[in-house]
Order: sequence, then structure tokens, then C-alpha cells
Amino acid sequence: MSRFRLLYLVAIVTVLTLVACSASQFDDGSGAFPMTEFTHANGLFRGVHPINWQQTFNGEPEPGMFICEFLRAESVLDFKLLNQVAITGMNRSELDDLIETQLFIDSLPEGTSVYKSRFLDWELYAFDAYSPDIPKQMHILMGLAEQSDVFYIVMVVGIVEHYEDFPTYYDTLFEHVMYAFEPLE
Repeated sequence: MSRFRLLYLVAIVTVLTLVACSASQFDDGSGAFPMTEFTHANGLFRGVHPINWQQTFNGEPEPGMFICEFLRAESVLDFKLLNQVAITGMNRSELDDLIETQLFIDSLPEGTSVYKSRFLDWELYAFDAYSPDIPKQMHILMGLAEQSDVFYIVMVVGIVEHYEDFPTYYDTLFEHVMYAFEPLE
């Protein structure tokens, strides 16, 4: 085989490998995956989500909620969820009660830290919870911000075992989404 042909074959294999990797909807666990912008249906904010995540919940369109059900998943339990919402007409105590009810927790834990994004200061929470719909324990990363009587929430949810295997994936996704989250007037 001539030297030219060998280099040509190496170049083709390299290009095909790069194309296959860049087109994959699965990242390498680092959290480095392509995002796309969206404006929430209520018009209160603009945000980002991973390109290949679907905006549905239980098969129905759900504004601000994005679900990644990997094709390679061992079961329906191997899912990741990203939820971004704006809530008006509540005080903080009512909001805490709503979160506790929706996430089946006794009380919202203490915040772990504060993250300053381009537009908001987020109180950060990290905790585990159970849901009657999912028989595995979930790990939840939650950011909560308030501006002009509107509460903004960003949540990244995954099965505890998956979070423990790929914490950078979740942490990076969470930070990117909060950084890009923009309240609209």
C-alpha cells in the first residue's frame, strides 16, 4: 500500500470518528454537550437546554421541562431531567411548601452555597428524594432565585447511582443552565 493511500485512509477514519462523536447525543460524562436557547411559553424567561433533550413529560409537551431518556438506557429509570420554571403570586413560605409537596420531602434542606450568574444570584441546594413514580432514589440539584416578585427555579434531576458515577455531567449542566438563564421583563 502506498504511503499516500495509508495517509488517506488514516485521514478518512479520523474524520469519520470525529463526525460520529460530535453527532452523538451522549456526552463523555464531562458535561460538555451542545445547548440550544428557548424562551419559556409564559414569556418570563429565556434559557438553554441540551439539544437532544425532549421537551415532554409523560409524553405530553411541558414548557421548561426537558428529559433525556438515553437510547442506551438499561431501563426507563435511567433518565435525566432538567426543569426551568418561573413562579409568580407566592411568597417564599408558600413556595417552600410547594417544593416540599412536589418533591415528596419533609422540608427543604439548607442551601449549600450561592452562585452568581449573568443575571441572577442563585441559592443552591443538593439533596436526595424519592418519588412514588420512580422506585429509585433521585439526586436533585436545585437553584432558586428571586427578582421582582418572581421566583425562578432550575432543577437537574437524576438517579443517585448515575449522579455518583458522573457528577461532573450534572454539575456542569446545572451551572451552564443557571448562567444562561435570563429573566425577561
